[in-house]
Amino acid sequence: MKTLARGFKKFTSVVVKLSQIFCALLMVAMIIIVTVGVFYRYVLGRPLPWVTEIVRFSLVWLSLIGAAVALYKNEHVAVNYFYKKAGKKLKFLFEILNVVIIGYFSYIMLVYGYEFTDTLYTGTFTGISGTVPRMAIPVSGGIMILVVIDQLINNILFGRN
Repeated sequence: MKTLARGFKKFTSVVVKLSQIFCALLMVAMIIIVTVGVFYRYVLGRPLPWVTEIVRFSLVWLSLIGAAVALYKNEHVAVNYFYKKAGKKLKFLFEILNVVIIGYFSYIMLVYGYEFTDTLYTGTFTGISGTVPRMAIPVSGGIMILVVIDQLINNILFGRN
């Protein structure tokens, strides 16, 4: 069982590392696109109509995949006042409750996010289907579910990071 847990942890860490690389590349692409857009708009006086749409779609992906990475690194927003005051058994209960709530939310993102991707919307200037930015919801939910399972198995059941 512990070998399986280590394997799952390795798999999750690879998925999260790929997600981090994706986010970094997306951020660089967004910076380049915005810079080109600003140059065309204010220097050449000929704005590129597709810049805003591409950056908006990219920001959706960056935010949602970045949220999954933050969850893995345990850097998401948390109110831990009561957690710090609690005893060992209550802390364990809080950890389980935290994982269950985040897991349920991630499940909702995965299932209903996938249903939400079925759209006829198409980007005005790019022609990109509205499915593309909306697919970030179930993808992020899926990554978060991997992270939650990893946290449940490795951190809570086996008590290691």
